[in-house]
Amino acid sequence: IANDSSAAPPKPVAAPQPTPIVPPRTEKPAKTSTNKINETSSIEIHGDTVVFRVNHPLGMVDFEPDEKTQNKLLKAAHASNQIIIRGRTDSNYVNDANQRIALGRAVEARKFLISNGIGDDKIRLFFLSAGDHIADNSTDAGKALNRRVELETHGIDVKHLFGGDFTGS
Repeated sequence: IANDSSAAPPKPVAAPQPTPIVPPRTEKPAKTSTNKINETSSIEIHGDTVVFRVNHPLGMVDFEPDEKTQNKLLKAAHASNQIIIRGRTDSNYVNDANQRIALGRAVEARKFLISNGIGDDKIRLFFLSAGDHIADNSTDAGKALNRRVELETHGIDVKHLFGGDFTGS
């Protein structure tokens, strides 16, 4: 076989970028409403997207929202076309323990939805064991808000579903 030294060398191919553990937040219309349901949960409305935040005690993964939160969440989850679950911790650094906690929070929320009749095919699960804090992580109150699971429900006719009442039962 002859070596054709006149052939151009192959062009370099860019290496694929690693996939992040947590997808970037989707572009949303301006926030229309944030409502605190109680000390451990809140609802945030963005157009046809409703984000439920359920906070967790330090190191805990159980998903046990209060009845009011459960009712709103399940109503939105049944009506949504996609649900993105994100498990979080209040850590500033990635380590094995916080990886397990963040993943555990997301998995427990997914189990809750499935056990209440939500199809697994519309649930996407992610976790992040450090960073992406929503509150000042240098205070105990801020850390408590950062230890959370977010359930982002998409494709909802919010006014029809909730009638404008996002926090009441």
